[in-house]
Amino acid sequence: MSRHSRLSLGIQTPAPAILVTRADWSRKHMNSSTLKLFTDAHILRQVGRPLLTEFFGRFTHLLPYKHFLPSPRRDNEEYFDCLAAVLERTDELSSGLAQALIEVEAFAALESPVGVGAALGNGSEDAESAWLSEAIRAWLGSHTSEAPPAEAAERACEETASSPQPSPPPASELLRRGKDEERERSSETRSKSELPEPGLPDPDQQAFERLAQLSPAQYDRARRAEARRLKLRIQTLDAEVGRTRSELAIEAQANAVKLPAIEPWPEPVDGSELLDQASSRYTLYLVLPSGAADAFALWGGHSHALGAFHLSPRLNLLSPKGGCGKTTALDVLATLVPRPLRTENISAPVLFRVVDQHQPTLLLDEVDTYLPQAEELRGLLNAGHKRGACAYRCEGDGKAVRAFSAFAPAALAGIGSLPATLRDRSILIPLVEAEEGQIATRFDPMHIEIETVLARKLARWTKDNFPALAACNPPLPPGAFNRLADNWRPLFAVAQVAGGDWPARALAAFTHLSAQKAALPSPPRPGRGIKGEVSMFPLQSDDIALLAAVRLIFTQSRATRMFSEQLVAALLLLPERRWSNPSIRLTATWLARRLSRFGVHPHNLVIDGARAKGYKRASFSQAFAALPAEPA
Repeated sequence: MSRHSRLSLGIQTPAPAILVTRADWSRKHMNSSTLKLFTDAHILRQVGRPLLTEFFGRFTHLLPYKHFLPSPRRDNEEYFDCLAAVLERTDELSSGLAQALIEVEAFAALESPVGVGAALGNGSEDAESAWLSEAIRAWLGSHTSEAPPAEAAERACEETASSPQPSPPPASELLRRGKDEERERSSETRSKSELPEPGLPDPDQQAFERLAQLSPAQYDRARRAEARRLKLRIQTLDAEVGRTRSELAIEAQANAVKLPAIEPWPEPVDGSELLDQASSRYTLYLVLPSGAADAFALWGGHSHALGAFHLSPRLNLLSPKGGCGKTTALDVLATLVPRPLRTENISAPVLFRVVDQHQPTLLLDEVDTYLPQAEELRGLLNAGHKRGACAYRCEGDGKAVRAFSAFAPAALAGIGSLPATLRDRSILIPLVEAEEGQIATRFDPMHIEIETVLARKLARWTKDNFPALAACNPPLPPGAFNRLADNWRPLFAVAQVAGGDWPARALAAFTHLSAQKAALPSPPRPGRGIKGEVSMFPLQSDDIALLAAVRLIFTQSRATRMFSEQLVAALLLLPERRWSNPSIRLTATWLARRLSRFGVHPHNLVIDGARAKGYKRASFSQAFAALPAEPA
């Protein structure tokens, strides 16, 4: 018996007296802006990409620059989670789309056998996905053919769940209202005849994209005629073409990023032996604290099986100064992890798209020089700690919001500590400068044959053991709880599945590295000086000399604010430069890196009408207080 037939005959429930009528249920949904089915990632996954893509494709002409919803590409594993997260923010959706979503859910409730369980929201997710799928199909059908009269729709809404129905209820006139109201609101600036048909590309946007691909000379010759044809002012056309040209350039840069693919090893691999070999490569090239090489190996294994884990801990390589092996550590990591991406020369818009489309392993060096000021990047790294999370960017002149899948492994190297939110999401590996003769072999990126084989074996082992890794709930030591447990659980799972002595080695790495993390002071808040110690590591004499020189410059100039370039120029004029090697070129970037050890970071300043990065004397107050008194 079909579901419509069951509706026609009525559904027997244990308590008919409290049966909810379909009219009441539909009215309740129409009066609420809260979505239930569209914000459940599991239900969306059962509905499937093709149907959702067809449905949301009807609204591309209403979405800002077509960049609001996540990409439905099949390689976007987080599509359903991100889509559900975006649709929770109904107040940020276009009114036509929000209205249509509410109406489709109301129609799904109208079509379902509504009883006590459904009224309380306790229905089966499988059943709810089936109701939602049929409601979407009905909506799509109603927007490609004539809808039934409004009177018939009203009668269908007023029937109770037990009322006999001679035939399945047709698609409701309610399902047309969203599109009609949106067109009425748009008619003040654009006639109905100019609007694109639902499901078809916007002809204006097609024209903008075509014009954006012209050379400047070609566009200049065509702009007046195109503006007349499109019935736009030339200034409006110029702005839209400029915006589109910028978007196309960003997309082209993202598509041009090529990530190396790893071909899995052709034969099964022993996990314990493989991790032994991976750990030994790190000790060969680096001087590491106890347990760090094993943590590197386990973290690399987790990156190959990222989809098996709910969280991905950030790997933070930190040191008190340069020359401690952070860049070398990232170089070795790049040979052993999947889809490594060095981010030094990638802009934020391109990086967001690459992470969304390819889920690379991010390798960020010298983060102390730019991360405190890079709010968007910090948001991406924070969100990427959790599977299904999205990062949001405002794009274009209209500041349209676009959601990007953010889940990706990341290793961050820099001097000093990370911002507090990232530090809490990280496994910390402190590095120190190697003494002469301590490093066994210099890493040579031209000879990585052994690392390449190990990467292929890691790809094979994680592929063969993916179900076991996903199901593993490893025992954690008593000291592992809250965020610390979240960060280490993937590494303990890799060790547990690998077997051998690796569970014990993972425990030893956790014990040593967590003890070092607990011994380090909390990171200073950017731009607000420091509390307690002036650095997370013991300060060097050249650090103290630099800080004293900066104090001298502020005191003699009597300035309260100074641009970075001005401060660098003043440092270069001092007769003694005990704070740096004479061969080092002093720059604003070098100064920012050194002063970050004191918790001092540059701000955007406006001095005498000029705007640039610089420093406020007030930011140094606690750091200056730690220095000996100035000579009289």
